[in-house]
Amino acid sequence: MTVQPDHRMPMSWCNPRKDGPCANCLRRYPPVPCYVQELDDPNDGHGATRKNSLQSEHSLRFADHGTSSGSSSSTSPSIQEPQPPTYSAIPLSRILHPIEDPYPYHEAILAIKQEIKQAIVDDTGEVQPGFVEDESPSENKLELVHKRLKFMDPGMQEAMHKRLDSPRMVGGVLSMLNTFNTMPVKTTLRNTELFHFFHNFVAPTFCSVDGGSIPPLFAAEILPWMMKSPLMPNVAILMASAAQNHAGMVKHSETLMIKAHVLSLVNKFIQEDFFLVGNQALRIVIHLVVLELFWGNAESIWPHMQGIKQMLKLRGGLQGMNDPLNAHVLIVTDYELACAFERELDLQSMESAIATQLPIRDNYPARARCPVLPYPTTFQECKETLSLSLTAAEILDDVRFLTTSITACFLLPELEPTKTSKIQSTAAWLHKRISAIPPLEIVSITPTSDIIIDTIRLSALVYTSAIQTLTPLSQNFSPDLQERMYSNLSLVGLHNWKEIPGIFLWILLVAAPCAKDDHRGRFLRKQMACTGMAIGLEDFLLGTACLRAFWLVQRWIAREGLEPHGDVDAEAEAGPDTASQS
Repeated sequence: MTVQPDHRMPMSWCNPRKDGPCANCLRRYPPVPCYVQELDDPNDGHGATRKNSLQSEHSLRFADHGTSSGSSSSTSPSIQEPQPPTYSAIPLSRILHPIEDPYPYHEAILAIKQEIKQAIVDDTGEVQPGFVEDESPSENKLELVHKRLKFMDPGMQEAMHKRLDSPRMVGGVLSMLNTFNTMPVKTTLRNTELFHFFHNFVAPTFCSVDGGSIPPLFAAEILPWMMKSPLMPNVAILMASAAQNHAGMVKHSETLMIKAHVLSLVNKFIQEDFFLVGNQALRIVIHLVVLELFWGNAESIWPHMQGIKQMLKLRGGLQGMNDPLNAHVLIVTDYELACAFERELDLQSMESAIATQLPIRDNYPARARCPVLPYPTTFQECKETLSLSLTAAEILDDVRFLTTSITACFLLPELEPTKTSKIQSTAAWLHKRISAIPPLEIVSITPTSDIIIDTIRLSALVYTSAIQTLTPLSQNFSPDLQERMYSNLSLVGLHNWKEIPGIFLWILLVAAPCAKDDHRGRFLRKQMACTGMAIGLEDFLLGTACLRAFWLVQRWIAREGLEPHGDVDAEAEAGPDTASQS
């Protein structure tokens, strides 16, 4: 029997369709152009041999998605299809086995925005209509980007949101992750793009100071769960869209549409047997809280937190959870929200929070030391390890003494509580002493270490002022101090703050209550939450103890501020030693 040769195209070759590109090309991300290769004899309908010089530029022709593939010829000119912006990928191995080289999220966003700008400019270098040379995303610019991303082709526009039911594996970057068809997500090109963006730019920033060094616990436990969860891939796509909308890359309408779809999925999911889906539901909703904290509206956080509180009651509270990692994440997030918005805890009572024992080991790294916890050694004794000046170390030691005097009123009831007037006078004396330090004149050659000292000085001024006057931190951060704080944080850079995460967390906790619902305010809250979670995933007890101590100071200010107290100016003049004898 004679076997007829099989002239069918291999699965790796393109198979153009009349209504759009082939499935092989459409399912790849970053997208690749659909192409067909010239045949030796275009009129030979039985399949002539292909040319061997596949590298020849003239042997490749982009397929015209708007016409029939049968009308193509070897003399047809190349059709240059506009390409969507490509992202510099962070490989999966980088997240699972992180290295010390940082990858700042904000720099990635700026790079992507620049690529989108460049994609709008035509080949001659002229600016197309509607494009403006500024950093603000105008409606015309977003419309052009929107069209560019959809290739300005009717067939591609339809294919962007058309589900592909083929079980073939996704090529490109996503082939490192999983088969996209196995995930409970509509497999459109846009969803593939968003999932790619989440994996490479959003997920690494959840619990890292600079988006580069990922805690091993996140890589080993949380990230694999995200890939396998029945709902988390949809939430991941929503987060990616929200992050792009926050950066001015896409319109808000897309994020709202995805959000409505995700919320409907969550509502349907929690209607099942809660005994079976409770842990999954809690993990999903806490990510919705993170979404609103990072890129959304602060007012939308609290309905989600109330939902978590109700679900915890069904599970027997935090103590009744059989998911220790999720319980840790919930506790840390609860403290972070309470500190950022100067409010009570949502998931714990004051009594249970105080009664929880958080023993801290003595041998954790010096770089993780935070000036709100007691230590056997002072900051002055380890200033070389932390690259601190003597002035900065003295300020941090004073802040630690003041803070532990307040937290002892809650955590050490067997001791006689320090009088409020004594704490106020100590804070007033420290405030006057720190105010005597001249502000730093920052120029282009100012060392980073000097800017860090100035940032510590600014934070201590606000901190001691709030304790002295018994007023919230948000009322002691003047606009001038806020501008100086934002400037210092950006000049130092996250890769430098990463070296002293404990001190950086205290600085962010002081600054976060003044944050507004704008880009800079969300950055402060996001960075505070990421830094706190980074410390918490490395050492849960240490991270929680830092957040609880700062929250107790806020609660002490709120409680004592309701009661009348005498003038402390006279005691402040005498210093803390004299005041302690009163």
